[in-house]
Amino acid sequence: MPHSTHNYLFESKILKCADELSQILTGGNRSFIIECNEDGVAQKILFSTSTNSLHSYLEALNRVKTPYIFYDPFDAPEYTWMCWSGIARSTMERLIGSAFEKSDFIPQNRALHELKAEATFPVCWDVMF
Repeated sequence: MPHSTHNYLFESKILKCADELSQILTGGNRSFIIECNEDGVAQKILFSTSTNSLHSYLEALNRVKTPYIFYDPFDAPEYTWMCWSGIARSTMERLIGSAFEKSDFIPQNRALHELKAEATFPVCWDVMF
């Protein structure tokens, strides 16, 4: 059974942007992967279909260490999973359209998913909402 690991405001800001992007581009709430180059420039956006879940593609990106953002509203609105790898703070701020604030990195519940260095954006992260 999934459970929430959401613990920071920066996670909510990224979720909001991903949800809006899915709504705008698909008219619904579909999973997607944004594949980036090393400079954080989006190279490809892939959306799930009824015949693919994108998980094998995600595994391939992890194997070759390609930067990406993955949004998976697999049981929305109850559960949505997000993860990213190799994504710099400046890239994520550009994608969400605003800068993060210091308060975005204060944990809401110390018992959950904690950042390794306080007040820093994690270049690799996963979170369940």
